[in-house]
Amino acid sequence: GRAQGGGARAAGAPGGTAPAFEAAMAELERIVRDLESGDLGLDAALGLYERGVALIRLCAGQLDRAEARLQALTIDETGRLALAPVEEPGA
Repeated sequence: GRAQGGGARAAGAPGGTAPAFEAAMAELERIVRDLESGDLGLDAALGLYERGVALIRLCAGQLDRAEARLQALTIDETGRLALAPVEEPGA
């Protein structure tokens, strides 16, 4: 009932915009609690599981992009510390 409706609303975001990382993680935590409760029917549980997998992929992609934007501390040719951009995956 209630848990399934919450997942359906989040999955149907207008314009296909991805939720922020924090919102995706909060929804994922709710999904895990709902699945662990054991109060769901098979169809509802499968729907939540599929939504959870999509959220995990979304979060992993956002983390990969964030990591690519970080800078790595390196030592330049003069022996001084310098910041160098980390190459983005697939760049």
